[in-house]
Amino acid sequence: MSYTVFDALLIAYGSLGKTYSVSVDDASTTTVVKIKDGDTEREGYLFIKRTPDGLAPQGEYSIISSKTTTQMTVSDAFSAIPAENSTAVVCLGYQIDFLKEYINVALQDIGLLPVIDESLTYSSDTKEYSIPVAVKNSEVNELYWLNSDGDVYPVKDFEVTRTTVNVSDKLRIRDGNIDDGATLRIVYFGQHPQVWDNTDIIHDTITEPVLRASIRKAVITFRYNQQPQNDTLIQQYNAANSEYNVALANNPIPTKERKSRKMVINRRTR
Repeated sequence: MSYTVFDALLIAYGSLGKTYSVSVDDASTTTVVKIKDGDTEREGYLFIKRTPDGLAPQGEYSIISSKTTTQMTVSDAFSAIPAENSTAVVCLGYQIDFLKEYINVALQDIGLLPVIDESLTYSSDTKEYSIPVAVKNSEVNELYWLNSDGDVYPVKDFEVTRTTVNVSDKLRIRDGNIDDGATLRIVYFGQHPQVWDNTDIIHDTITEPVLRASIRKAVITFRYNQQPQNDTLIQQYNAANSEYNVALANNPIPTKERKSRKMVINRRTR
């Protein structure tokens, strides 16, 4: 199962902040959401987690501008009226942009993950191919070819040449048992791409326990490094690291060790 940034935000709030679910009542609008139960806390975000038909505004959120026990008004209108019995989640405690930044920190910290490139097409007249730009700075781990039915077969004999130690240049294929016009599937290890939009997909090898623990570890490590330390914060820091190690042990990811380097997050605003 793959998770989106929207899913990751809900996971992060559930682990780090405060959340509670409410059921949407009838007679809502795109900016005023009637609810069947709730309290009068007015800070935070309203996430539409699930609609009865699975359509919009499922997967959307907005800032709560005012709230009573029977309705919430949001600052930015949803793209559609939340249907009755939609499940909404109120999230408090952290700014969205902050959590998105540390979702990206967490994903980079996990390590290099297997990535697929299918931009090359095999020709029986061509035995040497330029390595795709996305793959040049990575190590080709496996090579497959796909026939017209989508069946996948390993390429048994190939070689990758390099211009330097760390830069791949050419892909030479000596395996003659490949259909002409077949798609070549290169599997290489790469850094997780940055994810900012709610619908951006997180790598499918990352399970919910690992995602939850990695985000929690990233945020608490930030607080540990930025705030005056006390016994509570030290305990949280140690617990977050322990939880992360346990999650990885129970949900192993086929990662590749990478050299330590400073991680740079290209910040975007919501």
